[in-house]
Amino acid sequence: MQALLAEAGRRLLDLVRSQAHKRIGDYQRQTNWTRWRLWVVVAYTLVAIPSLATLLPERNPLDAYLRIKKVDLHAARVDEPFFVFLRNDSQEPWKNVRVTLNRKYVYERVELKAGDAISIELDRFLKNGAPPTAKDSRPPANVHPEQIVVSSDAGKSVFHHPAEERD
Repeated sequence: MQALLAEAGRRLLDLVRSQAHKRIGDYQRQTNWTRWRLWVVVAYTLVAIPSLATLLPERNPLDAYLRIKKVDLHAARVDEPFFVFLRNDSQEPWKNVRVTLNRKYVYERVELKAGDAISIELDRFLKNGAPPTAKDSRPPANVHPEQIVVSSDAGKSVFHHPAEERD
């Protein structure tokens, strides 16, 4: 079996080597104009592929729907600039749910059933590892959500600069 794999590997390597020599010879016989066109296409491809890759949607293995809801200034609690709306769009319940705001503040919940949604106000987040009674255990009112990580036993979803909605 190993001899068969080694032979197949050698044949594949010989094929790649012969094709590479052929392509190099073809390239060397081209005019300068054709060579420049080839380099322009290669350069454009090297710029376009990473640019398009940044436009792909973020991975969301939990099937979580997350939005940042701005609080209306005329609401009763004007000290809360936003709250996090989180919905479980998967078919399975999430156990040991943990929502992390800016890698610093954490909200934990035992379970979020499939299809259920929660609204997490800013004062429900606690500094990671700090007791709830500590003076600086809550996020400041002017915190801006840069990253929100939703994790559970079913997996983890990361949201960078989550979308904001106004009520």
